[in-house]
Amino acid sequence: MFARAKEIYAYREMVYNLVRRDLHGRY
Repeated sequence: MFARAKEIYAYREMVYNLVRRDLHGRY
């Protein structure tokens, strides 16, 4: 259960970083 939450958190962080990079490159 804890491992799954940690995996989900890592996935969200990865997506957030990709979005930030995309926004930074766009603007």
